[in-house]
Amino acid sequence: MTHDKPTDERSVAQKIHAILSLQVQCVLATQHADNLYQHLMAYAMAESLATIYLASFRQTQKVNNMQRNPNVSLLWDNRTGNNTDHTDGFALAAQGCAKIMNTSAQGQVRQQVLSRNDSLAGLLNQENAVLISIDVQSYHLAIGYSKSLFFRP
Repeated sequence: MTHDKPTDERSVAQKIHAILSLQVQCVLATQHADNLYQHLMAYAMAESLATIYLASFRQTQKVNNMQRNPNVSLLWDNRTGNNTDHTDGFALAAQGCAKIMNTSAQGQVRQQVLSRNDSLAGLLNQENAVLISIDVQSYHLAIGYSKSLFFRP
């Protein structure tokens, strides 16, 4: 497995930005006690790649888990259900820290989330909706069997 050098940081960031721009959902992993949970989520991201934004109802397992343990992981991939996924596919993982955004910080982020995911308008118009920011500490992009790239925003 090869590991790209830090000098390739900009090209790795460009690859990650392209993936996040094309994908519409990710898998959010949270934890409570000894149990791990996965949640399929729509998202938006900061141009810098330093933050991923999610939306949810406040009274959900995922929000409860993140309030107890803000360490989370996100996953994007391009699976097609074919064997070529093993050699031509990618998986992008991000590790970060989640926090529920306060109301005063939501305006621009809310618009950003809606511009990528207009189907979330019904959710975000509910009184018990929350926006969540994930401060990304690192990304790991695995391409096929042989390439592994890392990026810290």
